[in-house]
Amino acid sequence: MTIIEMEQIIQRIQTWINEEQGWKFEVSQNNEAFVNLVVHPNEFQNLNVIFDRTQPHKVIIRTTSNFDEDDKRSYFVLNEDEKKEFLLDIEILLIQINLIYTVLPEPPKKIDSIELTRQIYFDAITRDKFFDAILAILRGVQVVRLNYNSLRSTDTSLTSMQ
Repeated sequence: MTIIEMEQIIQRIQTWINEEQGWKFEVSQNNEAFVNLVVHPNEFQNLNVIFDRTQPHKVIIRTTSNFDEDDKRSYFVLNEDEKKEFLLDIEILLIQINLIYTVLPEPPKKIDSIELTRQIYFDAITRDKFFDAILAILRGVQVVRLNYNSLRSTDTSLTSMQ
């Protein structure tokens, strides 16, 4: 992939993002990336669309779902088996959406965030494939949030029973 070909793909993706109503992007400086677009599909979320210097044959789309203190506390009070079950439920759903994920820091003791990633290889990049990847990541964030919300409601019901 030449730099000119990569720049053409980047311009095409920027055009696609601009054509989506309410979506915005900015170019972020990143030493590891050839180009890093920070995409804002709404005012609450952002995704990184990374064109990596070391892997010029693909685009990497990534976001991180960070947990607030209530989420972390709800997870922390679970016993070891409940933590494993909670993580397994999330992992199964993320695999079904075809996402690469990283739980940070190392589970099951503690979870602060989950990084969600999808890769598209340039031999198959189309508008449909690009937005399918972005929407899969947004669905992945929703899956994680829903699982944490169910954990919180369980934690609240246990607290109210005491």
